[in-house]
Amino acid sequence: MKKYFLITLIIAFTAQINAQSNLIFNQVINESLPIGAQLTVPVGKVWKITMMNNNVKINGIETYWNQHKITTPVWLGEGDIIEGLTNPNPILSIIEFNVVPTSSSSVGSGSVDTGSNISNGQGAISGIDYTDGPSLTDGDGNVYQTAQINDQIWTTSNLDVSTYSDGTPIPYVSDIEEWQNLSTGAYTYAGQDSEAGYGKLYNIYAIVGKNDNDVNTPFKKLAPEGYHIPNYDEWNTLVRVYYASGISANTSDDFVSQFLKSETSWNIAGNNESGLNIKNFPIIIRNQTNVANTNWNNISSLNFTVFATSLMESASGSTIGIRAIEIRDFGLTYNSYYSFQNTSWIVPAIYVRLLKNN
Repeated sequence: MKKYFLITLIIAFTAQINAQSNLIFNQVINESLPIGAQLTVPVGKVWKITMMNNNVKINGIETYWNQHKITTPVWLGEGDIIEGLTNPNPILSIIEFNVVPTSSSSVGSGSVDTGSNISNGQGAISGIDYTDGPSLTDGDGNVYQTAQINDQIWTTSNLDVSTYSDGTPIPYVSDIEEWQNLSTGAYTYAGQDSEAGYGKLYNIYAIVGKNDNDVNTPFKKLAPEGYHIPNYDEWNTLVRVYYASGISANTSDDFVSQFLKSETSWNIAGNNESGLNIKNFPIIIRNQTNVANTNWNNISSLNFTVFATSLMESASGSTIGIRAIEIRDFGLTYNSYYSFQNTSWIVPAIYVRLLKNN
């Protein structure tokens, strides 16, 4: 019954805007909806519900998505009403569009643009929320594509540079015992396969730019000029576009991973609507307390990947390590933390994404 209602809802929506053919991206709305509270689609707007984690009523009819995951986003037109139905409160992520009359649009009459031709005022977007950004060329000549999501511009592939931004070489280390005992920056490869195309994995010393053991040597910069390794708050800004309740650790119905991950190479393919092409090629890790947890010489089929944040500092200003962002098949956590002060954790190899400087 509910399935038939969803089909009817989609058909009704399509008929409603049949004569108004172009949608202009306006904003992302993240809303918690208490029992009995209502949201009404404003005049001149269209809503695309991309995430809902509990039952609601839509125009008076109870609506539920299997396992709280929307496989086909639901579109609503002006005047449609969503009402909270459950406790805990349903959390919805909504993409809002302005409806532009056919006469002011280049889209043919009678069509409904709900995909690659939607504009956010800055150009076409391939999905719902991002535009292609400028390409980046690093010091080694590698070229990276980028995606602009709101005010952020992210690289869509992993960093693959073998020098710091000033040209200082970063050593490649293939031996796990040598890697275990490092105290300065280095990189390696998943499965020790440089041709696999996943980019380089860096230790935390390379991520913070510790090139030698002289305490008087300033830390170097790993990111190419004009870009930086995102900090914790900048990852949060990205995540909040896709996850209505903000930060959530180890949450089974966390939708962030669905939007960020690639359409292939996951046990369950994501829709990749952010354009970030995040794949489940893993962190390589071996520490003094868990020697068995390693895929040093093999590319694992694990269903998660880990990305670095920029350095963390103590209250006195000294560098103490980094946090890491772990994106799983379904779920996301910020809890991975690697500290210079705990030697058993100075051994992970982590992928790096870059964010363009403002």
